[in-house]
Amino acid sequence: MRRIPRAGCWASLQLATRHGVTIPDPQDTNIETAYNYHYDELGNLVHDAAAHIDAIDWTVAGKVKRVDHATGQGPDLEFAYGASGQRISKQVGGAVGDPGTYREHYIRDAQGNIMATYRLHANGAFRLQERPIYGSIRVGLYAAQVDLYPAGQIVP
Repeated sequence: MRRIPRAGCWASLQLATRHGVTIPDPQDTNIETAYNYHYDELGNLVHDAAAHIDAIDWTVAGKVKRVDHATGQGPDLEFAYGASGQRISKQVGGAVGDPGTYREHYIRDAQGNIMATYRLHANGAFRLQERPIYGSIRVGLYAAQVDLYPAGQIVP
């Protein structure tokens, strides 16, 4: 499978094989109508109609910065990264404090392994969500939630 640029979008082009797969005409103006993906000049996905994603913004380092969903089709997402390029937080929904939104923070060790995930909820509750369990590799996940600050104790 190879991608070919076409009018700001990318279309998949199946290469012919000895099994008789035919190649669509790359000059066909309707080639994008069968596909719901749009890509930027660098090959990053910026739109996915089937997943109701209106826009995806990327950082200069090639990491997803923001995902905007169509209205009523899912929460918008925003990601933050540390100096090492690893994700340090994820915002789900609008601003913290809006109903149904939350922000997750990832705590890592010196090697970059996630040691804990914390979640700040819209109602002000701050909770330890999960802790990975490591041996020589990650072997499991302890997902018992621990309320550090109950709802209303802190202001987001």
